[in-house]
Amino acid sequence: MKSAALILAGLLLLPAAASAESTAFFSSSAWHLSGTEAAVTSRSSSSLLYTDGTGRLTAFSMELEDGVMTLTIRQDGAVVCRRAYPVSSGDFAVSRREDNGRVYFLITAGERHLIAEPDRSGLWSIRPAGEEPAAVPLAL
Repeated sequence: MKSAALILAGLLLLPAAASAESTAFFSSSAWHLSGTEAAVTSRSSSSLLYTDGTGRLTAFSMELEDGVMTLTIRQDGAVVCRRAYPVSSGDFAVSRREDNGRVYFLITAGERHLIAEPDRSGLWSIRPAGEEPAAVPLAL
């Protein structure tokens, strides 16, 4: 009964999560509770898919197990970034943004708000929202 309520809640949120800024959207979740009353293990997972504006498919996956959320970013199927965060909430959302030709993604991971973006070489970084990336000097 509890899993049916969670699935129904997820389905109700789908239209709100797909914004005009996204070009593709997919979500899947699974909840599994096992163990005795003294030791209950819970797991969930979800994936969101976007295009990055240059034709590459970018997938954001979340796995939550016992208070640790692992975020994985894949581009065209290859893992380009993976981070784990301790969380007290299972909230997970991703939205694609563009600003002056720069494509980046806002991620809600539990109570954290993060920005994920690739650099010019294709390497991804994840940082807290509101924190500016370190400036790189152009010349010494």
